[in-house]
Amino acid sequence: MHSQPLVDMQSGRAVAGPVDSRQVESPGSDNPISLAAFAAPGRAGLLLRLAAPVLDRLLGIHALARRYHKFDMRGMDKQSFVESFLDQQGIRIRGAEQVRSAVPDSGPAIVVCNHPYGGIEGVILAHILASRRADLKIMVNVGLSVVDELSDFFIFTNPLQPASRGNVTSIIQCRRHLENGGLLVLFPAGMVSFHQQELGRITDAPWNRLPARLALQTGASVTSVYVGGTNRRIFHRLGRIHYRFRLLMLVREMLALRDREVEVAAGREVPATLLKRLGNADEITAFLRLQTYLADPVAALAWPAADADAGQTAAVCAPLAPPSGHAVIARELAAIPGQRLLQQQGYSVYWGYQHQLPETVNEIARLREKTFRMHDEGSGRPRDTDTFDATYLHLFLCRDADNAVVGAYRLGQTDTLIDQSGLPGLYLSSMFEFGPRFHNRREPCLELGRSFIIPEYQKSAHGLFLLWRGIGAYLNRNPRYRTLYGTVSLSKLYARRSVDLIDRVLVRPGADVSPR
Repeated sequence: MHSQPLVDMQSGRAVAGPVDSRQVESPGSDNPISLAAFAAPGRAGLLLRLAAPVLDRLLGIHALARRYHKFDMRGMDKQSFVESFLDQQGIRIRGAEQVRSAVPDSGPAIVVCNHPYGGIEGVILAHILASRRADLKIMVNVGLSVVDELSDFFIFTNPLQPASRGNVTSIIQCRRHLENGGLLVLFPAGMVSFHQQELGRITDAPWNRLPARLALQTGASVTSVYVGGTNRRIFHRLGRIHYRFRLLMLVREMLALRDREVEVAAGREVPATLLKRLGNADEITAFLRLQTYLADPVAALAWPAADADAGQTAAVCAPLAPPSGHAVIARELAAIPGQRLLQQQGYSVYWGYQHQLPETVNEIARLREKTFRMHDEGSGRPRDTDTFDATYLHLFLCRDADNAVVGAYRLGQTDTLIDQSGLPGLYLSSMFEFGPRFHNRREPCLELGRSFIIPEYQKSAHGLFLLWRGIGAYLNRNPRYRTLYGTVSLSKLYARRSVDLIDRVLVRPGADVSPR
């Protein structure tokens, strides 16, 4: 006769207590956790029932059944069952609160997740999300139907028979659950992650399009969740011999995952309206998979600390130059009335040269240095200036009330500069080698650079927007310029993975320009 379960005095939740050793050693003929539970009527079913005791031991199902009885888990409510299992395994979850808060608390929503273990991640997500949403459903392998205590969490599917009638029924259940405003967790890979030789790493199989189709059909938002870790080496070695070995080892791998910390992380919720803009289900699926793997904390490595010996830290900076007086700037602006490009809501955009606006350009150079220092990009001098300030055009935004400079661009008119000084007359020629077919050698261009917006206006609708309106107005007045080009600084304000994505996705090396 087994003792009563112990009670956790803080939570009031029943926890496992000791049971009779005979029950532990022999789960009994009525044990629901066995392959025998899948035996159908007829000869094949009879053979499965006869072979079940041997197969259960071989596959680790017998060990799972022993644990089921040892910890008196039969009849537990689903949440207590999940917590008891995780407690027994000694599994600690890092990042649970971040994942929980990333999921909307109401309305139709889908969570997509990678599949590194093949079983325990469903238990982990049930533990995390059930406290957020009582309407949680998780689409899982039909093999888990033997655990009756968890059946209310699950919608069952058979990944080995994708076209079976049961799977069609499962998809209909998923859609209806979302149409009723529920939360649905999907593992789009449909199988456990494995070593893929062509990629040289362990990762998910290609994802199916079910999450994308369901989101488009029901208007559900989608949140990506990444579960860190992987199964043991022997699992992946045997899986490289034949994929069915992975299926046969899943229960053993789940039980082998003991006394481990599993890290989880979530991306941002993506509304269905945004997903529709991506186009078809294939594009949406690729996007959701990318979002999931980018949630991996490893992908969010911080920038390394600056190396003082390599000159990466800012040197001791000289004090900024004193500001140019607003009155003198006002006099300079009054002398070039035809060079105001636009006026809007108390702001004006002008263009001019240093010889026309010496104090205004001094102020631009001072504010440029001040702004750049905020991002460790300053020159360290009183003003950010060089010889190109004298030959380049300055396009800048002023506040009409006091003629204060808000932001500026420096524009190089390539046709004029090359005529006067050849390629060395271009600022960027000191950084890049331009071939004869690059745009600035073949047609008039504007080389843009040294742009800034003072800190007070960096989140304002006026700053950058009005500067670019000014650039458009300048192009209208000077139609020979149809091409703009320049460099961009990817500072440490960008995450490292963002810089890597920009480099891999947006940068296209060309034969007509190369870095010096």
